[in-house]
Amino acid sequence: MRLALIQSLESELSTLRQDLSEQYKLQSHNAQRLLSLTDQLRDAEERGREEREELRSLRHEVEGLREKQRGFRDIVADKEKQLLVSDDRIQVES
Repeated sequence: MRLALIQSLESELSTLRQDLSEQYKLQSHNAQRLLSLTDQLRDAEERGREEREELRSLRHEVEGLREKQRGFRDIVADKEKQLLVSDDRIQVES
């Protein structure tokens, strides 16, 4: 009877050790996965920061180009007015 109890307990101990070993393996796998996901998240956040900075820069550049465009429109409008005045003078003198 005692021998059967010892064998049963040893078998249970062996099973528990195997379960514990599997739990350690799973914990190790999950820790590695967590590290990998953390790296991916850090990379994604870095790309996001870079893209936001690029977007900010592009918006600034677009605003500068719009200001130049407005300036060129004003210059063209002034030149058209000067051209009309010159045409009027030429017709009056003719």
